[in-house]
Amino acid sequence: MLTKSQLENRKIGGSDAPVILGVDDRKTPLRLYFEKTGEVTPDDLSDVEVVRWGNRLESSVADEYAERHGVKLITVPNTIVNPDFPWLTTHPDRLIEGQEKGLEIKTSGSWMSKKYGEEGTDDIPDVHIIQCTAYMAVMKFKKWDLAVLIGGNRYKDFPLDYNGKLGNAIIEASRAFWQAVQDRTPPSAQTLDDLKLLYPKSIEGKTLEINAEVHAVIESYRAAKKEEKELGEKIKSLKYQMGSVIGDAETVLYEGKKVIGWKSQTEHRIDVDLLRAKYPNIAKECEKIGGKRVFR
Repeated sequence: MLTKSQLENRKIGGSDAPVILGVDDRKTPLRLYFEKTGEVTPDDLSDVEVVRWGNRLESSVADEYAERHGVKLITVPNTIVNPDFPWLTTHPDRLIEGQEKGLEIKTSGSWMSKKYGEEGTDDIPDVHIIQCTAYMAVMKFKKWDLAVLIGGNRYKDFPLDYNGKLGNAIIEASRAFWQAVQDRTPPSAQTLDDLKLLYPKSIEGKTLEINAEVHAVIESYRAAKKEEKELGEKIKSLKYQMGSVIGDAETVLYEGKKVIGWKSQTEHRIDVDLLRAKYPNIAKECEKIGGKRVFR
């Protein structure tokens, strides 16, 4: 558990605002709560290739924005806090010199291209709008731009105006969330992973008497698992039928168009049994003991 001073260093950032408002599908409010209290370690994304390339390309996207708009950008070295609501902080990617405006920089895969509308509009994902609005609220700015590089070769930028109603909602939601962190009052669970955070281990010997409604849910779960097993067996059978026809072909055509492929792929995996046999000390040193709860 974090101390009070440690908690102070884990205040809410602009990127946390979409999570708190429940519009970021990458993280739930409960997961964020446990990260802020120190009960869960945030994922280390520094070695994730997409993140590394995003960091590398940030300055290039900033340079493109500056050239297109004829402005000079300022890199902000420190986190900025608004004394009116000190629980909400911001560390903008860039500020625009001589203007009360900031710049948020994104890099995105080509599969996200449909999420970004016509350049010059504010047709961008809600998570970005909320993040930039949180920045504007902290900075007391009325404008913010977002520049994005899509698929590594397509640049767009979008102007955003401050929405006071949304800004106030962010301020109030973040205040309530931060108070919950300080009071150690977790938000409600939204997913099965959330429940595993709340109840990581069962209590040996503990039983629970349920009502008819919950019993019906359990019976529905068992029926679905049975269907899942039967569907898995059907899929295996269909794969066999396809494979017996495809043979060693890599691509399958129907009327000249590809319908499916059966392509060879190389996998590199650690032979755990061999590692333990030849290098038991190294295997022991690298061993990670974990646990999970399963429905039976």
